[in-house]
Amino acid sequence: MTFGELKDAVNALSGQNASLIDQYENIEQSNDARFCSIVTRAMSEINLLRPRTSETRLHMRMPRTSFSFSKPLSVNGYVEIPITGAKAFTLEYKGIGKIKYGGKTLDADSPSSFRRLAGVLDGGSDGGVIRIESPYMFTVRNVAVYTEAVSNLASDVPAFSERAEYTVEGDDFVTLSSDSISLDDVKAYDVKIRDNRVISVPWQTDAEISVRYGRRITAVTIDTKDSDDLDLDEDLARALLPSLVASYAFYDSSESVMSVYFRQIYEADRAVLVSKLHNADADRVYSTNNW
Repeated sequence: MTFGELKDAVNALSGQNASLIDQYENIEQSNDARFCSIVTRAMSEINLLRPRTSETRLHMRMPRTSFSFSKPLSVNGYVEIPITGAKAFTLEYKGIGKIKYGGKTLDADSPSSFRRLAGVLDGGSDGGVIRIESPYMFTVRNVAVYTEAVSNLASDVPAFSERAEYTVEGDDFVTLSSDSISLDDVKAYDVKIRDNRVISVPWQTDAEISVRYGRRITAVTIDTKDSDDLDLDEDLARALLPSLVASYAFYDSSESVMSVYFRQIYEADRAVLVSKLHNADADRVYSTNNW
């Protein structure tokens, strides 16, 4: 649907209630910014039903672990965790004791709740182990020893996880959905989608996959020509856009009754279409685990 066709359709809907287009400073000759804003607002609402899509490539490469476990481990006197050749580690502890690694000794004092500890290693001091000592009740869990590191800062060491998560965002990002990633990739790499924007994969996964995402539409501006196609699904544009634009236009005028009338037309047509639609659906991707 072109911008000019939309104008004609909106005027046809307005009928005897005066030309909506004429309310906007002879828009046929010079696009009025207010009317363009109304069209963009209406397009954005309709686009949520079946978003326009874009695609990006996601390369998944997680840091390797030489040793890891998640279940709580009780320390009876002492326990040693192998770190030979490791670059970093993370663990959670609860209790009172000492944790020795890389020439350092930490007085661990967290008797009532688990506290996370992360460290960067020099590649194998202290006999190649993290030594945890305690004569009291002491528990360790969510331990991961990494053979790779991206910096020498402990704050950059990711917490233990059995899965890695990538959050998708971007200036034009709207949503992910179940068909954002091909079924073959879902099966091959055990990919999961959470909260319509988070991609989750098993931690030690190497893969490159295509991710399709629902994007925002291109706004209509005073520079939009009548011959320009609107950035909206063609079927949705022709079925829903004129009535919604008319509703918004009358809402901005003194004809509030007509605004409600055209909104009811839009909602009725939308209800007919929505059951037939399916969402399609990435842009900038970053790791929520800091790696």
